[in-house]
Amino acid sequence: MALLIGAGCGKKATSTVTLTLATEGNGTVIPTPGKHIVDKDTLVELEVKPDPEHEFIKWAGPNAAEVVTVNAALHMYKILMKANKSIMAVFTESPLRPVKQIACGVEHTIALLEDGTVWAWGANEFGQLGDGTNTNRNTPTRIYF
Repeated sequence: MALLIGAGCGKKATSTVTLTLATEGNGTVIPTPGKHIVDKDTLVELEVKPDPEHEFIKWAGPNAAEVVTVNAALHMYKILMKANKSIMAVFTESPLRPVKQIACGVEHTIALLEDGTVWAWGANEFGQLGDGTNTNRNTPTRIYF
């Protein structure tokens, strides 16, 4: 709600807009999920906190493209509130926890997890990932024996 101070003295009420925040998966966001009324043109700082065994993967929703990264390593973001906005922090289970052993090649990596599964990613032009293809993998891919 706008607060009108000094009505009749030539001062204008500040207009407000609503930021709707949501989460998908196991994690939290600061400010908390829900509707937040802020002054128009406010720069809102956002922080995401994945639960253990999960990771933050992206912002989603109709205004996701307007979220600006401040510090990805610290999960700090911001969004300028010129109008009503709706965004969602998306979390996913991290496939690489806990890692028992890891091996690194020149351009590829292979990880053995505590549960016995093997995951590989990186260059694969010679089939070094062991997935039966020569397709490079940018994200960890489970290797089946």
